[in-house]
Amino acid sequence: MASNMLVTTGDSFEGYGITEYLGFVSSQAILGSNFISGIAANVTDVARKDTAKLEQCREDAEEQLIKAAKKKGANAIIG
Repeated sequence: MASNMLVTTGDSFEGYGITEYLGFVSSQAILGSNFISGIAANVTDVARKDTAKLEQCREDAEEQLIKAAKKKGANAIIG
């Protein structure tokens, strides 16, 4: 994902100061409805296919989070 948005789970960025808090942002990503049944059906495949699905889901959620923050005029997401 190409973005100039600074993102951290910490409470600051070294070398940067917080000048304004713009509020809370959140995002969600949804896995296909057959994801859980797929795990139960073939545990061996979980390590391969489903790990990639989970990573894609995480990336989608992060992308939505960045869009929501930009919509508020933010240049970083902290915490």
